[in-house]
Amino acid sequence: MNSYSIPNLSAGSTVEDQTRLRGALMATPGVSFVTLSPSRSEISITFRMNSPVGDDVLARAIESSGFALGERTGRWGNR
Repeated sequence: MNSYSIPNLSAGSTVEDQTRLRGALMATPGVSFVTLSPSRSEISITFRMNSPVGDDVLARAIESSGFALGERTGRWGNR
């Protein structure tokens, strides 16, 4: 599992916005599971075959849903 900061994801983000973000990521080839943590402005992604998708691919998916990809976080010891 890899975690990433999403600076404009917050507890105030609407359910519709969160659903759009999750949907864009789940539609990304190689993504297996997505957990949103709006209170921490963070997402956690599990990749198929434990093979992470490139940050550029993730950034495009996230931006298509109106959010921005921040830095990768060490929440799950992946840094």
